[in-house]
Amino acid sequence: MTFSGSSIELECYRPNAGALIISPTKRVLVGQRNHDDAWQMPQGGIELREEPIDAMLREVREETGFNLSAKDVIEEHPEWLRYRFEKGLYWQRFVGQEQRWFAVRTTTGDLPALPQKPNEPSEFKACAWHTPDEVLENNRRANKYEVYLRVFDYFAHLLA
Repeated sequence: MTFSGSSIELECYRPNAGALIISPTKRVLVGQRNHDDAWQMPQGGIELREEPIDAMLREVREETGFNLSAKDVIEEHPEWLRYRFEKGLYWQRFVGQEQRWFAVRTTTGDLPALPQKPNEPSEFKACAWHTPDEVLENNRRANKYEVYLRVFDYFAHLLA
């Protein structure tokens, strides 16, 4: 049998790291995205040769202004979790994102001061502390919903 190239569809997922940032009152930090007003937990792409934990810390700093370190990480989800982009949307060559999630505890309930980038809008226009149920409700129709369910289920012992 010869391969014609037409019978296999290759799917490529963008490597990504996410942060479940937990306040002392067991609320979760979310940011309201600039371009579509959706609320999401901090997350972002993993650069070439970058460790997932380092990518998560960098993304949290870039998106929220929180300057966390590896000592603030409580636990890492043991699996890579995937979601597909909205139907028909591709980002570069990717059909979705494959994420590694980290639970991070803060000692403050204060909201971070969003970073101001010259000549570039910040990724979030606002941050807030939400309950896990509020995060899920705000993402019920979003492509990340199933991933968020799995993240909250795995880290439920930290949110109780």
